[in-house]
Amino acid sequence: MAQFKIGLPGLTPIVKNIIIINVIVFLAQLAFKQTSVPFDDLFSLHYWRSTEFHWWQPLTHMFMHGGFAHIFFNMFALYMFGNIIENYLGGQRFLIFYLVCGLGAALCQQIFYTIQFEPAYKAFEAYQANPTLDQFDIFLRTRVPFHKTGWGDYLYAIRQSWMQDPNAANYVNLSISNTHKYFFGGLNPSDHTFVPGLFDEGMLGASGAIMGVIFAFGYLFPNALVYIFGVLPLKAKYTIIIYAAIDLFGGIQNTDDIAHFAHLGGMLFGFIMLRMWNNKKSNRIY
Repeated sequence: MAQFKIGLPGLTPIVKNIIIINVIVFLAQLAFKQTSVPFDDLFSLHYWRSTEFHWWQPLTHMFMHGGFAHIFFNMFALYMFGNIIENYLGGQRFLIFYLVCGLGAALCQQIFYTIQFEPAYKAFEAYQANPTLDQFDIFLRTRVPFHKTGWGDYLYAIRQSWMQDPNAANYVNLSISNTHKYFFGGLNPSDHTFVPGLFDEGMLGASGAIMGVIFAFGYLFPNALVYIFGVLPLKAKYTIIIYAAIDLFGGIQNTDDIAHFAHLGGMLFGFIMLRMWNNKKSNRIY
C-alpha cells in the first residue's frame, strides 16, 4: 500500500509556475487596493447577469485570492498534491487538467448562481408587468431577505411608506428602480455611495482547480495513506469523500461565503478528465 506523508518534495515545473503566477497576481491585488482601479472586480468571477461580468473571469478568477490565508492554504495544497499528480500525468496533461478543473468549477458556480438568483429576478420581471402594492409585498416576502446586499432594508422601508400612502403614484417607479439596484447595485440615495447588488458578489480563488487535483490524488491513489497534519493516517479515497460531503452540506446550507459548488465542480471535472484519459485502461495505483 502506497503511503504519502506530508513532507518537502521538490517543485515540478507546472506547479512551480502556477504558484509563481498566483503570488504575482496576489501582490498585484494588494498594490491595486491602493488605487482606484477595481482590479478584484475585473478579474473575479461574477454572475453572468452582473454588469461586472466579463468573458475572461472564468479563467482569471482561479489566480485571485481573498487574503493571505486563502492563498497560503491553496498553494500549500497545490504544493503537496500537485507535484505527485504532475509527475503522474506529465506536465502538459497536468496543466490542461488544472485549467479544466478551474473552468469546470466556474461553470458549476454559475449554475448554482442561476438556480439561486433567477427565481428572484424572474419574480422581479413579473412584478414590473404588474407593479401594484400587493405584488410588491408578495415579491419582498418571498424573494428578498431583509438584510440582503444592503438594499433589502431600503426596499422594506419603501413598502412600509407605500402601505401608509397606497394611492401615491411615485412608489411604483421608486420600487422598480430600487429593486433594480437590489440586483445590480447602485448609489445609496442617502449618502450617494455605491452599494453592491446581489449580482455583484464575486468568486475568486484557486480552490476549485485544487479540489480537482486533490480528487485526482484520491482517484489515482485510492488506498494511499495521507498523514493529516503529519500524524493522523487516512486513506486518500476517504479523504476526498469527506471533502465532497463537507462541500455538499455547506453548499446546501448556503450560510457562508465559501463557493462550495465550485469545489464540487472542480472535483466533478477532475473525475471527467481522468475517466476520459483512462477509459481504456485502469492506471490507478493501490
